[in-house]
Amino acid sequence: MNLNKQKIEKVFSTSENFDKKNKINRSSKKVNQSTLDAIENGITIEQLETLCKGIPIYKYKTQITIHGLFPELQNSYINRYKCLIQNKNLSIGVRYQAIDSAKKSLIREYASHAGYACHYNSVENYIYLSVAINDKQDYAEKLIEYKKLEKGLSDSLFYGYKQVYLAKIPFIGNFLVFRVDLYAIYEANIPAFIQAITGKTVVELDAEIDLKYKKLEESNKRYEAKRKNEHEQSKAKLQVEIENLKKTGQVLTEYPKTGNFTLFYLKMNYKNEPEKHYIYLYDYKGKRYIEKKTDLFYGGKPGQVYPRKLKNKISLENFIKNMNKGIFFIESNSVIFG
Repeated sequence: MNLNKQKIEKVFSTSENFDKKNKINRSSKKVNQSTLDAIENGITIEQLETLCKGIPIYKYKTQITIHGLFPELQNSYINRYKCLIQNKNLSIGVRYQAIDSAKKSLIREYASHAGYACHYNSVENYIYLSVAINDKQDYAEKLIEYKKLEKGLSDSLFYGYKQVYLAKIPFIGNFLVFRVDLYAIYEANIPAFIQAITGKTVVELDAEIDLKYKKLEESNKRYEAKRKNEHEQSKAKLQVEIENLKKTGQVLTEYPKTGNFTLFYLKMNYKNEPEKHYIYLYDYKGKRYIEKKTDLFYGGKPGQVYPRKLKNKISLENFIKNMNKGIFFIESNSVIFG
């Protein structure tokens, strides 16, 4: 659910920890190329503050701006998105999508496990809970719960904002939403942040996630064993059908260079039953064609070909390879043209 495209009635929102705008460059200090190189490779909030120690850094609602005289920016894209901007005064703007990528990914994993939906693109990174609102009682009860979550998540733990609002989605209904937009976060604050939004410690969540993956791995092993067993049974069943056909049908032993033929080979279908798959060999207007029925006009009868509708022709080389690996039976020594 894309929450940005819905009609929204805000209940409340907070956004703390941000600096006020500075329109002029607050530093005339030249910044080393190595500092810019590190930023261009993607960076954490801790690394950014360490690298730019002694240089004014301002954390705004859309980006972090580093003042000083930077060399010319060479790379504006991080994680596939344009995240770096060089201002005319040679300061650098770093969009939050370029900061703390690994931490945000980790938080999304924990949040998702705890029931949050996650949204991430070139300009946004947020997690949210939502619930359908049918009446005033629903609204009042859920609002208490979401306010408690909002209050329990301290603004001091991260850069970003949190909000609760009512999203009105046409033809679907009304949803109360608790949303947290995460811009940057110190490594030391991640455990407290996770516990505030999930009610569980990182250790508890790690144990649950490990157990979930263990169960998934066991389920995949059982599925793979079942699939392998069914495949072996299918091969055996198919071989029986082929041996029976050998007694009554005509096997294609070599590639016929002239003449029209309707051929088929056996393949198991989704019901685990042998099914005929037709191939046509024929001459048409002085050329030799090899075609699968599925590549011809749909709705035709077996043995009926519509040269007007030809699509992907099978190469002679591939056909001979397949003929050597499998068994083709001749159904008819003619092809009916539509």
